[in-house]
Amino acid sequence: PATKPPLYNWIGSVAVLVTGSWHPFVLKLPSVLGAVGTAGVLAWLVRRFGGSWTFASLAAVLWLNNRTAVDLAFRARPDMLQAFFLTAAFAFACVLLLPRERPTRDRWWAFAFWAGVSAAALTKGPMALLAIAFGLLLPLTIGRPGDVRRRRPLIGLPLCVLPVGLWLLAAWMTDADHVRRVLLRAELVDRIGTATPEGFAKPWWLGWVWFASKTLAWGPFILAGAVLAIRSRVALRRRTVAETPLSSLPFAAAVWCLVVLVCVSFSSGKRVDY
Repeated sequence: PATKPPLYNWIGSVAVLVTGSWHPFVLKLPSVLGAVGTAGVLAWLVRRFGGSWTFASLAAVLWLNNRTAVDLAFRARPDMLQAFFLTAAFAFACVLLLPRERPTRDRWWAFAFWAGVSAAALTKGPMALLAIAFGLLLPLTIGRPGDVRRRRPLIGLPLCVLPVGLWLLAAWMTDADHVRRVLLRAELVDRIGTATPEGFAKPWWLGWVWFASKTLAWGPFILAGAVLAIRSRVALRRRTVAETPLSSLPFAAAVWCLVVLVCVSFSSGKRVDY
């Protein structure tokens, strides 16, 4: 839609050009690829952290059995494409928790992380900030602040902002009023400031309650899992249990869930379920 950045439309245009078809499935192809790609990223991440093929397959199957994911995978909307890029950024940030292999490999993982963030921003805008917050907060929460440098933020941030800035500049030159009124005010300022006429102001905790109730039965388990992951991390810090590469992953997932929940809970937005 014209209220969102253009990456979904760009990929959809390529699909139409390649197939020569305007069939609804072709127009929804970016969403389908995003959903399948997210499953692939999750499976790859589990394997990268030393998990078995059984657990890697289970991660992909659980994602593909998520009702909301399946529903959005067959809609011509940017949500699943954004999910793919944000999940990829999450995965590459997690890989940078593993022991350093060699400097050149670190640079490629950092570049992949920032590329995922930039693509997410070009898909659906400000939610890409979540990946930046996660990528920079994660090393601090596990007591390894020096690992922030492995993400190369001084190089990555400008490279991440540049494509978005160029698109905004081109859009401004094409229709400055639309950029100012729709993209910046309605889609950004009104979502994180006062509620729009379509929505209503809500207390900060309502998003948490909605998440736990709407996503029954797995929603509360995610919140409980976040608590358990944090407790396991405390045990690792106290060295009461041995640390393995895979032991970092649940805590990283917990940090990610909490970053998302805190961000959307303090945003008035258009609807409470955001």
